[in-house]
Amino acid sequence: MAYWLFKSEPFKWGWDDQTKAGEKGTQWTGVRNYQARNFMRDMKVGDKGFFYHSVNEKCVVGIVEVCKPWYLDPSDPKGIFGMVDVRALEPLPKPVTLAEVKADERLAAMPLVSNTRTSKTPSSQNPNPSPTNPPSKPPAQNNGNSSTSTATVSTISSSAQATGPNTDGTTPTTKTASGSKAPSADTSTL
Repeated sequence: MAYWLFKSEPFKWGWDDQTKAGEKGTQWTGVRNYQARNFMRDMKVGDKGFFYHSVNEKCVVGIVEVCKPWYLDPSDPKGIFGMVDVRALEPLPKPVTLAEVKADERLAAMPLVSNTRTSKTPSSQNPNPSPTNPPSKPPAQNNGNSSTSTATVSTISSSAQATGPNTDGTTPTTKTASGSKAPSADTSTL
């Protein structure tokens, strides 16, 4: 299982909208970024993700799950870009701000910290290496183990619950895939 970051402009599609979509989930449409498209192609049913409010709020507010794998986005007249469906799983006890993520050295390699333009990214460095998602770290730092993804989730969850630091010794990282829910792609900077 991989972990991803889904950024959305809350005034267009926020956490409340996502939870109202219910168990069926909703299409994550409007992606018009090639890197994000490639990330979304790598997403599998059951992968989890952070739901991030971009623009003015800049915080992780909940956990979502991919419930339908990548397929062509009918709103793309060229047939190049696609989408996945996601459903809300649970809200975080308290939002985790971008400032909190940047301040936690365990999350320093997370793409949310370094890649401010893409709105869909993996939550760990290349959780599913493939031709569209090649390894970006040497094997010693990216061993293909999901423990870095799990550590990222634990770290963010710990921040949300204001509990102590993650003690499993792993270095969490994250990736992002561009696009946003329904109306249009989120291309804002963090």
